[in-house]
Amino acid sequence: MRGQTSTIVAVIIIIILVLFGAWWIFLGPGSSPSVPSAAGNAADEAAVRQTVTSFGSQLQMVSLMASTSIVADAIGQYYGPYVDPTLLQSWEADPTSAPGRETSSPWPDHIDITSLVNNPDGSYTVQGSVAEEANGAQGTTTVDSYPVSMNVENSGGVWLISSYARTDQ
Repeated sequence: MRGQTSTIVAVIIIIILVLFGAWWIFLGPGSSPSVPSAAGNAADEAAVRQTVTSFGSQLQMVSLMASTSIVADAIGQYYGPYVDPTLLQSWEADPTSAPGRETSSPWPDHIDITSLVNNPDGSYTVQGSVAEEANGAQGTTTVDSYPVSMNVENSGGVWLISSYARTDQ
């Protein structure tokens, strides 16, 4: 009887270990498709940062001092790869609402990201500041900056800016 009890206990332990192993493999940490992995978040954050910094480098290319049609064309050309089509169309329809170069000097040179927040819907809220540069005796230098806020969403595998606002106005 004693040997039979030991066998039953051993079988129960083996069954528990097999069930735990199956749970670990199929439902354990990091295996659920509804929970993004840390590597996925890091890759997404890097892609969002790239979208914002690339967009920021194009701000000086859109001169808001030009005629409406020229500004609208420049918006499409320079912002198109980084901005959601709905936002892009609204800027093209009303170029005065678009970001860009407002004077010959200083000009917007780049966006420095100050915070990046992953929202529950998978989009990212990005806070930053646009650095404005001017030519001086020592070459090009940052002379001013202003804060901006953006929402960046994944659209068909591409991260696009879906909202943009200058936040000091």
